[in-house]
Amino acid sequence: MSTTPSDARLAAENALWLALQDRRKQIRAAGLGFGERQHLKLAEAHAKGELIKKLCEAMENYKRPRDDHNLRGMAKAMNHGLETWEEVLISPGKPWSPYVSRAAVRGARNSIADAKAFIPYL
Repeated sequence: MSTTPSDARLAAENALWLALQDRRKQIRAAGLGFGERQHLKLAEAHAKGELIKKLCEAMENYKRPRDDHNLRGMAKAMNHGLETWEEVLISPGKPWSPYVSRAAVRGARNSIADAKAFIPYL
């Protein structure tokens, strides 16, 4: 998969997808559970050229979940020194960074803070 097509946004989509794939491998190598259903949704969004858009929409609408399931998974990854997809999404200086909205960054930071606060409860 090329990360350098002539369309800069498509190149950014591909670069983000590769970064998320690397994250997935790291999580599996650490022996942590990985949300394959969520990954399938990300793969579908990438195939449609909507990965950045879908992740931004999710973060723009972020509210702390009532169920701690997702926070637990995020906290476990963080506790092992691994990035969450939210952290990957808002990493500065990446090819996809110009396409990530400020509202998505704000929501991602809130999500990350909620997960960090959950670490002591693991």
